[in-house]
Amino acid sequence: MLGCAFRNAVFVMKEFLASEAKLCTFETILIKIHPARYYDEKMLEDALGIKLPEQYKFVNEPLEEFVNRIKRAFCAASGVSVELVLRGIPTVTVAEPYGLTMDYLSGGGENQYYRFCFSRAEIQKAFTEFNSYAESQSRAIDDNTKKLRNSYIAPFDSKYWKSYLIV
Repeated sequence: MLGCAFRNAVFVMKEFLASEAKLCTFETILIKIHPARYYDEKMLEDALGIKLPEQYKFVNEPLEEFVNRIKRAFCAASGVSVELVLRGIPTVTVAEPYGLTMDYLSGGGENQYYRFCFSRAEIQKAFTEFNSYAESQSRAIDDNTKKLRNSYIAPFDSKYWKSYLIV
């Protein structure tokens, strides 16, 4: 999941490519460019200086249409990282080297399905840990995502919207 800033998208892709080459664990890699982007797949590949291998596939549909195919996620700092973790998808968010990075999830305490990484070594460690989680841990994922939802998302109540809308 790439952000809308081109410079950041190139950085995130370079970090992933360098890390993925050492992990060699992904059959298919889906790349989703931010819908508000001002760059396309060709510009990204040109900036990277390579033609992406065949297992890299660009997806243009909304997240909801392909989220069930995501086993692990690698994101620029964006709200989508929150959405993925809340769905129980182990997610790595890459720290922004060109400015401030929004770290949406670290304030809620330790989360075994979210890593905020500043280096390739941290990225590789996170994916190694994610790969070691057994599929049978879905109950732990459910408990973890419920804890996150309770930490970050208020229950629906019209009083929360009064600051934003005339209710």
